[in-house]
Amino acid sequence: MLIFGAAPPAQAQFFAECDSGSRAELERNIRAHGEHMLRLQKKLVTGWYWQGPLPAGFRPIDLDGVRASLSRMSPRKAAVLFHAYSERGRKLCVWLISAGAAPVSAVVPVADIGALRPQLLNAAGVARRSLPVRKADMSKAQFEAQLAALDAELSALERPPAPAEALASAANALLPEKIIGAMLQEAIDTLIVMPVFDLGVVPYAALPIDGDRMLIDVASVLVAPGFFALGESPRAAKKSFAGALVVGNPYREDADWHLAPLPGAEAEAREIAAMFGTQPLIGASATRKAVLARLRRQPPPPLVYFASHGIADDANPLDGGFLALSDGRWTGRNIVRQVPRTIGRPLVVLSACQTGLGKNFDVGTIGLARAWQEAGASNVVMSLWPVGDRDTMRLMTLFMRHVRSLPPDKALREAMLERRQADPRIAAWASFAVFGAPER
Repeated sequence: MLIFGAAPPAQAQFFAECDSGSRAELERNIRAHGEHMLRLQKKLVTGWYWQGPLPAGFRPIDLDGVRASLSRMSPRKAAVLFHAYSERGRKLCVWLISAGAAPVSAVVPVADIGALRPQLLNAAGVARRSLPVRKADMSKAQFEAQLAALDAELSALERPPAPAEALASAANALLPEKIIGAMLQEAIDTLIVMPVFDLGVVPYAALPIDGDRMLIDVASVLVAPGFFALGESPRAAKKSFAGALVVGNPYREDADWHLAPLPGAEAEAREIAAMFGTQPLIGASATRKAVLARLRRQPPPPLVYFASHGIADDANPLDGGFLALSDGRWTGRNIVRQVPRTIGRPLVVLSACQTGLGKNFDVGTIGLARAWQEAGASNVVMSLWPVGDRDTMRLMTLFMRHVRSLPPDKALREAMLERRQADPRIAAWASFAVFGAPER
């Protein structure tokens, strides 16, 4: 059992409590989440989970601190959405924490928390697809058969959107009616999701709330890296992106992965670079050396933008997950260790497949997005599943037009609303999220 207050010498898991959804349970879960997140962060640098005693000065944010942080976000009406799962009781507790009212809770029976995301993606019409891996002993015919199967799966996504009833059924556990009612009553316009397991990488924007409305119609969404992100006052969002680092379509052969050229990503990178008067790194010029040289410039780039291949690894997220550059893989561990600590908290946009995915832990997912957050990004725009070249270009160019006048989460919301009008398929507009804390 986890002892709250003085932690035991070795603590390897966040043992969540979910029985009644009480305030006392919420307070204990906030502390446990903060402790486990502190231990898990060490894994990003050292490669293993830190199980030693807590530092003497460890003071995780508590419920009162969370509410005080939300009040500092005014004029936003922000709230935290927090889940805790009891495997023994097969129950999911859901809390909405805001500055202006007492926390609201709901307890939902959930037989298997690991099934929620697949069920939701299926209801949303989004296939659980990924690029096939080409093994050394695989024949050309076998590999081409995998590619054909992938093409068929992608074609199936052209179907009309799933009925609202199917989405509502899949979403009910994540955003119960009681929580929605409290959000609407308080006019919440910013929802901060505190991640547990893989619940930080579901398309919250597409969750139905009432009638024909989805969450995106009333609020922007951010996925926080942890409660610690609420310990600071909100920063001012960047509005000028002169000197941006933009990388597009860094093509190379890979022994294990079929990484085809991405003409849409190249066009996307050229358009984004033209917006800010910068020279993009395209194709063969997009090497790790060139990227790091740009990151070391002073002043550092306010925007780091990758339109490229991204690969997630759910077993070895730091060494197996990577961004493809023209001279090799840039892994999550490389990013944490090699990005200079003088980069000045840029906005990082990972316009690539699977950049929000990785290995799931009790307090969220470790992968490329978290690696960039640890390396110093202010916010990271991440993908929630393997994304299409053309749909991504359309959404991201809209996003970058809006981000010059709005904080990243609000800019992404505007881009999503515009794309949904043009193409209502959830796969076309809800495939990205902002990872970080709200900015002014």
